[in-house]
Amino acid sequence: MIAAKKHELPKVKNAAWVRNDIDRFVLARLEHEGMAPSPEADRRTLIRRLSFDLVGLPPTPDEVDAFLADNGRDAYEKVVDRLLGSKHFGERMAVHWLDVVRYADTAGYHSDNHRDVYLYRDWVIDAFNNNMPFRDFAVAQIAGDMMPNPTNDQKIASGTIASCRRPRKAAARRRIHRQVCRGPRAQFLGGMAGLTLGCTECHDHKYDPFTTREFYKLASFFADIQEVPIGRQPQTPVMNSVQQEQVKKLDDEIAATQKKIAELPMDQAKDVQQKLAAVQKQKADFLKAIPSSLVSTAGPPRVMRILKRGDWLDDSGDVVLPDVPASLPGLKLDKQKTRATRLDLANWLVAPENR
Repeated sequence: MIAAKKHELPKVKNAAWVRNDIDRFVLARLEHEGMAPSPEADRRTLIRRLSFDLVGLPPTPDEVDAFLADNGRDAYEKVVDRLLGSKHFGERMAVHWLDVVRYADTAGYHSDNHRDVYLYRDWVIDAFNNNMPFRDFAVAQIAGDMMPNPTNDQKIASGTIASCRRPRKAAARRRIHRQVCRGPRAQFLGGMAGLTLGCTECHDHKYDPFTTREFYKLASFFADIQEVPIGRQPQTPVMNSVQQEQVKKLDDEIAATQKKIAELPMDQAKDVQQKLAAVQKQKADFLKAIPSSLVSTAGPPRVMRILKRGDWLDDSGDVVLPDVPASLPGLKLDKQKTRATRLDLANWLVAPENR
């Protein structure tokens, strides 16, 4: 593979048409093909195109009128800034990424049971609206749960690799459903890195330098995720600091009441016991209202074998350990490490020499 590098700006004949460096590349190709740029769009068409591109919505009549009436040289730039500052910008951008990671608030298959992953959707929207650096965006999703003292946002972001299709029926076969999660996770990494990896689940890639063995090496990075192949995947309550403080107050009150009950004679709870039951119910009701989401949790990694032609019934394939494809820059590990982790993978993906 060849690392990206900065190219010199191409020379063009109609330099007066160029307004930025991207225009120069576009115009150079047009001139090479013997073509000329299209005429500049009228302002009404321009604001419609811009609005659909950035927020996925048409401009309002008032917004169109304001743009048509603005004769300033920076009129267009002001519209761009306004749209980039809209909450709808993040929603528009998130649609593409949520498609890549197969986002859904249901678990798929026959009954398509509900699950809560909307906190992850909101995290992606906020990431675009806040212009989150790609490094943080990638690391949080691949290994947010493995960060030192992970934040709620990092835990929520890690849910993207915890969510995959999962049946509820006990009669479903565990082997095939573990494989159903393996494939999308390796493909998710491909989407993050701009690589086509899906077909290597069954055979060596016909056009790109990736092999089936390398697919399962990539998939084994995610073998540490603790999950149930069949049934509802446990969700993790996500509390903010205010909610955490409220739970602590209730816990302290419960502990104090229990201590008081222990100190009182048996014939004197009843009222104190009723108070304890009331506080315990208050805590239970409060916890029910706390939003939860799928969160990745690292544990002892499962054994990963190459599945010949993707056959999940065939356990005869070689055991593989986490590693990156040989055609890409190598993974750098501390000498004392015997097995690479998802966090190692995330740091490798965003390393300056690999961008």
